Amino acid sequence: MQTIRFQTTYDYPVKVSGESHHRDEIEAIFGAAFEDGVNEEGLPARLILEDNNKYDPNAVRVEVEGRHVGYLSRSDAQTYRDGLLQLNLVEVIGQCTAKIRGGYLKKNTDEWAEYGVTLDIDLENLAIYIPSPPRSRPEPSSPIISTPKAVSKPQKPVRKKLTLKTIIWLVLITICLCTILVGIIQQTPPGP
Repeated sequence: MQTIRFQTTYDYPVKVSGESHHRDEIEAIFGAAFEDGVNEEGLPARLILEDNNKYDPNAVRVEVEGRHVGYLSRSDAQTYRDGLLQLNLVEVIGQCTAKIRGGYLKKNTDEWAEYGVTLDIDLENLAIYIPSPPRSRPEPSSPIISTPKAVSKPQKPVRKKLTLKTIIWLVLITICLCTILVGIIQQTPPGP
């Protein structure tokens, strides 16, 4: 089955349902429960169609880092499936990122807060992610045509010869700078 990555929204608008039934799976992602809970985003998530689900033939299972953490709600699952049809995608695994929050120890109790899982995907405007090309080199302004005749050996750097006129100007500038420097030194009062 092909995996398709979808465009992100950067605000995690889609809430996953049924996380409370998958607490062990969520805690397995992080290794254990923590008193302060978790607040992690950018986790790899997969959307898997469950056509043979006995409770809902349109179910869409959500996995984060390979662990089953819940499902899309019925309405979100239908919107997602409709988006796949509009893109002519069948039998694909969707990919996006997830945020998981919660699981902390509630103050003054021995109860643990539930986890919340949200997805960074726009189900209403489902679009395939197309990465930008790398920008390691600037684009040439005109096409470069390479032929065997165009290849040449690297040339040695050309040294410019100093002319008499250039030498005289350099000497005059040096004399002027020295004169200015001597004047400044003579005007400086002696130290204490």
